[in-house]
Formats: sequence, structure tokens, C-alpha cells
Amino acid sequence: MGVINFIIDNILTQASITIALIAMLGLLLQKKSAGQVISGSLKTLLGFQVLSAGSSIIVGSLTYFGQIFTEGFNMQGIIPSIEAINGQAMNELGLGRDIALTFLAIFVFNIILARFTKWKYIFLTGQAILWMATMTTVFGYFAGLRGIVLILVGGFIGAVFAIAMPALAQPIIRKVTGSDDIALGHFCTIGYLFEAGVAYIFGERGENKKSIEDIKLPRAFEFLQDTYLSVMVVMVPLYIITVLFAGETFAATLSGGQNYIMFAFLQAIQFVVGVYVLLAGVRLLLGEIVPAFRGIAMKLVPDAKPALDCPVFFPYSPNAVILGFITTTIG
Repeated sequence: MGVINFIIDNILTQASITIALIAMLGLLLQKKSAGQVISGSLKTLLGFQVLSAGSSIIVGSLTYFGQIFTEGFNMQGIIPSIEAINGQAMNELGLGRDIALTFLAIFVFNIILARFTKWKYIFLTGQAILWMATMTTVFGYFAGLRGIVLILVGGFIGAVFAIAMPALAQPIIRKVTGSDDIALGHFCTIGYLFEAGVAYIFGERGENKKSIEDIKLPRAFEFLQDTYLSVMVVMVPLYIITVLFAGETFAATLSGGQNYIMFAFLQAIQFVVGVYVLLAGVRLLLGEIVPAFRGIAMKLVPDAKPALDCPVFFPYSPNAVILGFITTTIG
């Protein structure tokens, strides 16, 4: 009994170890070599720890932002960020283990639904599944669910979205790619469909139809294709404008003797650093676990279509990526 209690208290309650064991299971089921199993498991463990470190950095930066926003505008400041929610869920609510197991449950239910329904989509955007696992776990937790019920309910709801979103987007994706071989694996699909509808209504059709790729954009805009630089373009003005409204007297109490505007600037950069670290952890984490379960899923689901992340489709219209970021930010 002492050994069982030790395993429960010191191993299964550690989210990083739990998800490393999930990766190990996937690799073992694919009959990988001992070296591949050990390497994949340890990289997954390291990735989750890096993810947790990035989450902590983001939470620290947002704590400062919340203080200056409240002072400057006399209201509670909020940045809608799934990275921030992930950090708080793991660090403050202690839901890391439940998120890891819900992540696995979404994969499993996705395979089952794809196997026994007409929608043969296997959702392989690992970070999106991680964020969905975070959201379903957090919502389920505040709805009063706990333990295995929380994991199963969150996993099933996440899997339904993992099947439905690619299916809804596929008619548009077929037009974009000219084939039916891949699908879009992202949970913002409803917004993309709305944008496609707007493009259809206001776009030129027939012989007058033109492509955004015909436009020659200045090379100065190319840096916006970089995720972290584009985040920086948004966050730096947001922090600096907010700290100016908060005023030097209040902001100086938070900056520790440093110039309050420069401190706000560095806190904005710190937020971007946190996103960089977090996503680096996500890539390391999912670099092993997603291929492991992809192999299993493709064997179990005949004619399955892989649903992949947005960047896979960027090369089809690189100008749209840049102009889309600019217009969305202005909007």
C-alpha cells in the first residue's frame, strides 16, 4: 500500500510525468525501439516542464498588466490569452495532471468518433488539442466536475470539436488546396468560415476575380510572418499606452526605481518571451507524442484525413497572412 500511495502522491500527481507516460504508451504501442521510447518519453517530460516555465513567465507579466490597467482605466484588465489561462490552470488551480489526461482522452475519443462516423478526420494540431484540454478542464472544474468524470467529459467534448471543426472547414480547404487530402485542424474555424463568407460576398467574381497575391507588398512587412514579432507589435503599444494612463506616480511603485515606461516596455517583451518559451515547450512536448498517436490513429481509421495547423496553408497565399494580421489587428 505504501508503494501505491507513493506512486499516486509523487508520480501520477505530477503532470509532466503523467504526460511523459502517455507518450511512452503511444511509442510502445507502435513497437518503437527502447532508445526511441526512452528518448521520446524524456523529451515529452522536458517539454512539459519548459511549457510550465513559459506559463509562469506569462502569468508574471499579466499580473503587472492587470495592476496598471486597473489603475489607468479604473476597471479590471484582461488579456484574452489561452497561454495565460493554461499557466493559471496549472500553477494556481493545480489542474496540470487533469489537463494531461484530458489531452489523452481527446485523442482517444477523436479516433473512436472518426472510426465509427462518416467524418474521418484525425486532429493532429497538438497545441490546439492542449489548449482545448485546458479549456474543457477549466470549465468542467468550475462546473463542479472532478476526477475521472472531469477527464472523460472534457475529452469527449474536445473530441467532438476535433471532428466537427475540420468537417466544417473542408469545403473551403478543398478550394484553397485544390485537393481533399488534408484538413484544417484549428478550433477557430467558425471565425474562418465567417471570413470566407465575407470574402465571397465582397470579392470580385467571374472574369474580374483577382488574387491578393497579385499585390506587391513592401518587404518591410515580411517580419509580420514571424509569430513572436507580430505578438510584440500588439503587446508593446498595449503595455505602454496602459502605463501612460496609469501615470508615473503609481507605475513607479511597480518598477523598482526603473523608468516606468521602460519597465512597461520590458514587461511587454517579457510576455513575448513567455509565449516563446511556452510554445518551445509545446513543440518539444508534441514532437514525440503527436507522431506516436498519429501512427496509431491512421492504422485504426481507414481513409483518415489528417487535420493540420494553420501554417500548413500559409504557402498557398503568403500575402493574405501578412495583410490578414494587419487588418485583424486594426479591427
